[in-house]
Order: sequence, then C-alpha cells, then structure tokens
Amino acid sequence: MVKTTVTTMALLAFALVLASSAWAASCQSVASFTPTCTGGTITQDTVSGTCRTIVCASGSSNMKVSACDKPDGQSAQYFELYKQSQSGSAVSQVCLGGSCVGSSGYAKSAQYSCSTPSACVPSAEVCDGKDNNCNGQADENNVCGSTAPATCSTSAMNAQVTCSGGAITADVKSGCRSVVCASGSNSILALACDKSGYFEVYKQASTGTPPKVCFGTTCIQNDGYAKSAACTTQPPSQPPTTTPPPTSVGSYPLKTNIVATTFWVGQGPSADTGWTNNYDSAWDTWWQEHYGGYDDPNNRNGYYPAGFTPKENPFYVAIPYTDYGDAGRKSNAFSVVPWSNEKSSWGSQESMIKNRWVRITKGGKTVYAQVENSGPGPTDDWQYVFGSNAQPTTDFGWKAGIDVSPAVRDYLTLGPVDNVAWQWVDASQVPAGPWKNIVTTRQSCWGPTMCP
Repeated sequence: MVKTTVTTMALLAFALVLASSAWAASCQSVASFTPTCTGGTITQDTVSGTCRTIVCASGSSNMKVSACDKPDGQSAQYFELYKQSQSGSAVSQVCLGGSCVGSSGYAKSAQYSCSTPSACVPSAEVCDGKDNNCNGQADENNVCGSTAPATCSTSAMNAQVTCSGGAITADVKSGCRSVVCASGSNSILALACDKSGYFEVYKQASTGTPPKVCFGTTCIQNDGYAKSAACTTQPPSQPPTTTPPPTSVGSYPLKTNIVATTFWVGQGPSADTGWTNNYDSAWDTWWQEHYGGYDDPNNRNGYYPAGFTPKENPFYVAIPYTDYGDAGRKSNAFSVVPWSNEKSSWGSQESMIKNRWVRITKGGKTVYAQVENSGPGPTDDWQYVFGSNAQPTTDFGWKAGIDVSPAVRDYLTLGPVDNVAWQWVDASQVPAGPWKNIVTTRQSCWGPTMCP
C-alpha cells in the first residue's frame, strides 16, 4: 500500500480545534452511537482508542468498516466512516448512527453534540499570572514590565513567540512547537522544529491574509519557511563541535541524505497520505487493532502513545517495497531480497520484509526500528531499498525514502520533514534500547478476522 505522511494535517486539525475554543467541552464520540447493518448481523464491534471497527456478516458475505473520531487525536468534533473490506453481496450497508457506507466507501457524521462550560470573559491583560484576555497565554506583551527584546534562541521550545496583526490562539509543544496566530478569518499555523544549533520554522497552513508570527527574531508570514540564526552559549574562542558523518555497519548498503516523514498507526486518509490510511498495513489488515489503538503523534507518554501501552513495537518504519502484491508473493522477491536464501522455504503468508530491522541515524544519534508497512510512494522500489540507487524513485509528496513512527521521530528529534541515513541490519546487530522493550513478531494477517 502506498503510504506517505507528514504531520501537517494532524497539527492543523489540532490547532484549529484549539483556536476555536480554549475551554473544555464534553462531547459525543465514535463510541456514542448504535451500529446497524443491512443483509446480515454484527459479528464484531470493537472500540480501540478513538476508532471503532465493525464487521457485519451473513454466511461467507461480510463487510468491515472503521469509524474514527476527527480531528485526529484531539477534541472530537465528528467521525468519519470508511469501508475497509467487503466479500460477497449479501451485506449491502453498515451504519453508525445516521451515517452509512455500502456502495459508497466513505461517510462523515454530523457535528457532535457538546456541552460546553462557561466561557472565559476577556478583559485587559494585567501582570497577575492569569490569562485575562482569554488568548491562552498569561502576562504576555510585556505587561509585567520586562524590557528584554525577543532574542535569538537555539531552541524553538524556549523562544519568545509573538504575533503581529493577531493573537496567539494555540501554542503546543510536542516534538516540535505548533503555534496558531489568528485575527478573525485571518490565521496562520506555524511549526518550529529544533535542529543542531538552530531551528527551522514552517508555515503549515493559512487563511485569508495571514498575520506575522515570530519565534524570537525568526518570522514567517507569506513565505513558507524561515531558519533561525545560529546561536551558541560557548565562548567565541572555543572551536565549534562537528557531527561525524554516518558510518555503515554490516554488509547492507547505507542510504544517506534520505528525506524522512512521519506516519503513525491509525492515521486517517488525507492529501498528505495520497488519501490512503494507516488503519491497516501492507501485511496486516488489522494493524491498528493488533497494535492496540491509535498511535497518537501529539499526545505521548515517553515513546508510547499517552492512552495505552502498545502491543507491538512503537519503533516502526515504512520503506517503499513490499514482497506481496494482489496476486500473492511478488515474482522478484527471491531475487532482490538479500536474505531470501536464509531459509529453505517461506510460508505462503510469511513476509521476508515485515518485522526486519533497520538502523537510522541523524546528527550523531542512532535508533533501531522494525519495518511494518510499505511506502511512502511506490511499493516496488527494490533498486533503492536493496540495491545501489542512492535515492528513491518517487515524485510523490516530499519524495521521501522512509516513513518513521512518532517514537523514532522523538528519539532522533526529527522535524516533520527531515533528512536521515538508514540501512538494513540483522537482528543480531540490534543493541539493547527502548526499541527492544516491545518487539513485533506477528507475521502477515489478511482476512476478515484478527490473528492471534
């Protein structure tokens, strides 16, 4: 399956929810509605995190659907219903509440009904440690008398954020820093990510005439990118430190200067994913259920999602090759996969790729992860994945050569679009680390029921 992911859509959804209401609301969720089906009976109804899986069956005919709260991972406003698979024709429709899929594979629910507490009543901001003007910040705009100007900072997380022509309505720190600056229908969503000795700011989205948002003295408005000045706390006479280039281990080729984007289990379809989803994977129809739920890229508990401990390794990646196609195992798998001869025979549904280990480096740090999906872009780019091609053969999205999970992203402190080096490694070459706390062993699982 073709997968490519950038956190743009999830961050935008999160930021717009925050911008629209700074006060908590008690709302419905995907678990609040009663499912029905036409032409069969419901044989499975499972809620996992913010998603719900429903199977309606009649004999050998069945339809599997997934419904997920939206926006992804944040205050739920509605749900989207997707048809995941169908066999036979007896089952014609599955509904959740008043939203149904059948001949159409997609449906969107009405807006959830919410009960909202009393809203903040804005007043002039004063120096009292409170958010008097209801913009999500306390004592901003120098009300306490500080004369310190906005300064260069090596960390976007610590930079003073200012908004010209609007007010800051969201400021979220999770891996990178997401800030929304808005004035009426004019708004901008900016994402700032730390690098080695500087940070970069990206314009993720804007509406109308966007205000100007600054992280220290690094600002964006109409332009889509800005880079901070290089700052240092070292004395000028001290020589700068350098990061050694990535080195190869083992016999597999090292891929350097590869664009990496972030994806996650349970990610819904969007323009960034080519309108595919990550509820399932190239090798597992039930990937999200087997993983244990939605691997929320924004709400984290260390390297785990905040809501649960995953059942499979949170350190996972996708590479643009899979050894299976619609007709079964690809004919080129035995000739292009370097370790295809390590066994005398492979099971009919035993992947040579799933669960294999890769080593990824960035800025002197190294992380290890298991391959659990195919993508981004094409899924038969064996010349790049195993061979001598230095870069992937793709024109899709950011032309990424590897997708990484939120845990990999956070371990390496990657931005939403970054550059890494990676290579295959054998299991015996993987050292101890957080990537070995939970190791995925389940093999391919295709079909209407979950695998043990």
